[in-house]
Amino acid sequence: MTYIEVHYHPLLFTTITLGAMAELGLTAYLINAGIETKSFTSDRYHALLGLFCFMSSWTMVFGASYMLWYFDRASHFLANVASSIAWLLTTGTIWGIAAGVMHITRDGGDCAGRPIISRLSIGSHYANYILGPLKSRLQREIGASHAEFGLLIAAYTLNSTWTPLVGGVLASRLGTTVTSILATGIIFLGQVILLIGDIWGDVRLMVLGLFVFGIGVSPLSVVQETIIVRFFKSHGLGVSMALGLVAGKGASFVAASTSYPLTEHFGGRAPFYVATFLAGLSVVVNLIYLACSKWLVDGTGAELEAPDIEEEAQRRELIDISEAQALEKVAKKRHVDIRQVVKLGDAFWAYVSLNVLCGMVWAPFIHLAPNLIENRYGLSEEAAATQASYLLAGPIVLYPLCGFLIDNIKRRSIVTDVLCFTSSLTFLAYIWLSLPPASTQTPIPAIISYALGHGMSPHPQESKMGAYKYIGELYKKKQSDVLRFLLRVRCWEYRQLNVIHRASRPSRPDKARRLGYKAKQGYVIYRVRVRRGNRKKPVAKGATFGKPVHQGVNHLKPQRSLKSTAEERVGRRCGNLRVLNSYWVNQDGVYKYFEVILVDPNHKAVRRDPRINWIVNPVHKRREARGLTAAGKSNRGLGKGSRHNHSPSHATWKKHNTLSLRRYR
Repeated sequence: MTYIEVHYHPLLFTTITLGAMAELGLTAYLINAGIETKSFTSDRYHALLGLFCFMSSWTMVFGASYMLWYFDRASHFLANVASSIAWLLTTGTIWGIAAGVMHITRDGGDCAGRPIISRLSIGSHYANYILGPLKSRLQREIGASHAEFGLLIAAYTLNSTWTPLVGGVLASRLGTTVTSILATGIIFLGQVILLIGDIWGDVRLMVLGLFVFGIGVSPLSVVQETIIVRFFKSHGLGVSMALGLVAGKGASFVAASTSYPLTEHFGGRAPFYVATFLAGLSVVVNLIYLACSKWLVDGTGAELEAPDIEEEAQRRELIDISEAQALEKVAKKRHVDIRQVVKLGDAFWAYVSLNVLCGMVWAPFIHLAPNLIENRYGLSEEAAATQASYLLAGPIVLYPLCGFLIDNIKRRSIVTDVLCFTSSLTFLAYIWLSLPPASTQTPIPAIISYALGHGMSPHPQESKMGAYKYIGELYKKKQSDVLRFLLRVRCWEYRQLNVIHRASRPSRPDKARRLGYKAKQGYVIYRVRVRRGNRKKPVAKGATFGKPVHQGVNHLKPQRSLKSTAEERVGRRCGNLRVLNSYWVNQDGVYKYFEVILVDPNHKAVRRDPRINWIVNPVHKRREARGLTAAGKSNRGLGKGSRHNHSPSHATWKKHNTLSLRRYR
């Protein structure tokens, strides 16, 4: 059996083997602990731990075999398998699928579309980075000069200067499904033209193929991020965005590391055939997403896009004209007006300029690095391509790490600190490469420095400020046009519903999460409306006996807030549930609307969760009627009076300006 044999750096397999050993030990411990305590969340999770145990053993055996072969040079069948690209691709794919299944199992199955979404752009990412390692071959076989190779790269990158804007407008007007079909179709067409140009040896035709290919790349990225935000903005947005970024960077790393070995074993056109196949696979996956999109939207409860809302408005126009008009207004608000772009603030344009400068510094070097390393340090084409592929390995690990640091370090300057650090690393890499090769001897330090700098480079700002933070900032400005329109439309919707009704999801997911809500079994949201105004004493027939008619009847101020009243009414309706907390969502001239978070004390998911099973205790029965919720405690005089005056100014400022998201550790 013939394998695509590649001699990888031993550090790579050492890291893989150690990681597999750690994963095997952790998985075995979790299985043993779960069997002893019988605390598995589900049978699927138990089976998933078994899958990870098998994968860890698989990786550890082959990794150890490769390390033995590397040191003693003896012929091992397992080492031959481990040194093949097929094994590396298979192992990476299975680990990715297992990680996706793990996250779906943990989140309760609401993320069925994530594996499909993450694969929409794998073909384009793979095709992006196959040309760099093949520059020497193109010069030798086709006769492409340095200027013509630069033209190839420029033909691809030129369209990225304007196509993202077009992609955003198309996604707003036509919807993400139609736009994704157009983008993947254009990418596949460009890749086919590029393959034909390579077969015919025509550089101009290859330039045309890359030009067409570049038209669809940026719109596809915009569509993918839009789809991820649409489906996962209520939970798991950061993880979903990280999976998309890591999938793209992983495909780029595989492309850079396998393009030259493919040419050695299957001919010079093998990388182009593989890239064309993956581009076609992306089209097929996109068609599957198109067929399943309505099912995914219904299953996950995602918001409808503007074209879908217009279609729904046309359908309901024959039933309810007022509802159809409201839907048309919502669809109009969701359309993108290109003229509004000029009204964005200075910070937006500064960020755009920063990305332009970073693109000028980072993007060209990745394509030119293999040829530069080969000619400058006198390495072979295979060694230069292998070492240059490590430039793309940094983002696979550092993208999630960078997002974690930015999200968890509560310091405003963390973004600029990370950016300055990455710029310094890139600067050091260029300084090392500019030194005479006789003094440096090897490009490895520059590659490591560049990979670290590129891995923490500016990427989409969801890691800087997630969807919850955006929603929270929006609700701080209730007089803004956006929120006033949103509240007005939602208030009209709430008036058509019952006084107390169950909500499919929280209207303010950021507020609900802060108050203890989890998107898992055992939690439920009820929405209730309470009439505004003062308390009126129920005097029989208005007989006040010796007092003026209205004295002590109409203008009484209630001791309890309307929120506490809303909690008690919902608690009486749902006697088998426990009230956890509540929050304001809307109000009009007559009513205030609240959403109440309730927990089922008899559900296994609640009783087994150490973060919430305290509410199962009998002492918390009817806690909303006994003033044990936050709204009830505020009406009992706790924290008031002379003893609680003159609070420290710094502590008060810190309390008012700190966002506390409690986490079980």
